[in-house]
Amino acid sequence: MAWQYTKGLHDIGNGCYAWLQPDGGWGFSNSGLIVDGGETLLVDTLMDLAHTREMLDGYRAAVPAAARIGTLVNTHSNGDHTYGNQLLAGARMIASRACAEEMAQRPPEERAAMMRNWRDYGEAGAAWHDLYDGIFDFEGLVYTPPTEVFDDELTVRVGAKEVRLTMVGPAHTRGDVLVHLPADRTVFTGDILFIGGHPVSWDGPISNWIAACEKILAWDVDVIVPGHGPVTDKAGAPYILHPLRVMLKVQPMDAQIVAVLHDVVEDCRLFGYTFEFIEQQGFSPAVMSGLRAVTKQDDEEGKHSDPGYEEKYLRFVRRACTDPIGRLVKVADLEDNCDLSRIAHPTDKDLNRLDRYKRALVTIRQS
Repeated sequence: MAWQYTKGLHDIGNGCYAWLQPDGGWGFSNSGLIVDGGETLLVDTLMDLAHTREMLDGYRAAVPAAARIGTLVNTHSNGDHTYGNQLLAGARMIASRACAEEMAQRPPEERAAMMRNWRDYGEAGAAWHDLYDGIFDFEGLVYTPPTEVFDDELTVRVGAKEVRLTMVGPAHTRGDVLVHLPADRTVFTGDILFIGGHPVSWDGPISNWIAACEKILAWDVDVIVPGHGPVTDKAGAPYILHPLRVMLKVQPMDAQIVAVLHDVVEDCRLFGYTFEFIEQQGFSPAVMSGLRAVTKQDDEEGKHSDPGYEEKYLRFVRRACTDPIGRLVKVADLEDNCDLSRIAHPTDKDLNRLDRYKRALVTIRQS
């Protein structure tokens, strides 16, 4: 199902709701609300009091039971999912133990002080100032920790609904939690998933992130609410696994960087991820050359069914291999795409795509 990506409340069915904040960039996170039998559970607060208050008012206007939030779950420690906690004073607040420890290490008062004195923090302070000044207000935030922690799994009830909390960190952070409603086939992922943008691995290891995504894919879920970006389904969850697997197959570091970024310009232009933007982040000439090599140019784009697409695609593959890093990454990319074991019931379209990838690998090895 294609969900609209608009700011505000989205009814995702079965007493579950999402609050979305396009464009899903730095600080613009999502939250969730679960309601049953007059009881409520909120998944995450937002970056500051104003945004959290707007979110709570939006839920309460549409869902009378949200006038009192009984339980809050923080999926992880980042401020855009926890700094609004003080507006839920008196609620049961649950997080993983690792999340609670990280929250204590980086309270919102520390962020407020840093924003006031951003010039003292060099390039990092300037970056935070450019991202947040005039958008989020960190003054008046009060550290509000969870009242309850758990280590691996915890099941809570909201009315008659069973809500399973599963700790999958360290991945994005040390204490990432998935909020899963098996009966409603719904999961709130926190920042394990960013849809339409590339996630950040603050803690890793990458293998844990892959395992968390594979856990989501193994569950019988129809609706996935990511930490950032639009509501999606399982078709939106697997993509991030691909560049991570490709990254793990290549060396050196420059090749790993290109592997992680290799589809970003093609897939995320609307989010501002152009070559120019990426270059401004300080990546090396070797990385930029490799990234350009593995990104389709305008005259190489097209639908697989278009006449002449096959030749366009092979021309792109041959061009990608003229760059040493591009060649490494493209081979790893194709080899990963040739593995159909992750598709339970391959279609003719899948098999045709497999043939194209195999021909591309032959082209590379003959070049």
